[in-house]
Amino acid sequence: MVTAIYNAFCSYLNTYGSGIVGRKIREAKAIPLEPAQDVNYPEELLPKKSDDFKAEPKKALEAPQRSGIPMVESDSEEQYFIQILSSAQLLSPESNELKGMKDVSVYRDHGSNKYVVGPYRSLQEAKKKVKSVKKSFPECFIVTMRDGVRTGFYKP
Repeated sequence: MVTAIYNAFCSYLNTYGSGIVGRKIREAKAIPLEPAQDVNYPEELLPKKSDDFKAEPKKALEAPQRSGIPMVESDSEEQYFIQILSSAQLLSPESNELKGMKDVSVYRDHGSNKYVVGPYRSLQEAKKKVKSVKKSFPECFIVTMRDGVRTGFYKP
């Protein structure tokens, strides 16, 4: 592996090295690679056959600890929310980071607390609201959720 990395570096240096200023660089010489040896890996380290593989079903988003901000509730119909903030810490409803925004709820995804405004029943309704939310949260965007799981997002 080290030899392959060195050889790649030599190839790069020989191709683009003429533009390097400062020290005089001679042509780099690659090292011949030795044939790979057969390695017997333990069975548990080998990848599973594709027919044995079963994808994990998407799980509902984990609930954050109590903060006073309600948990996002979404039903089987797709709903739209405007995500205004993501934070590792739970915020209180009075937090200055929420800039006085009303009707904020939270969900937890990928280890972060995501703060959203909504729900809205249509993308058009969310797009109308996002214009006013952008005044306080310029980086906000629209997320879609179904059955408590984020299913997509739109950057307005």
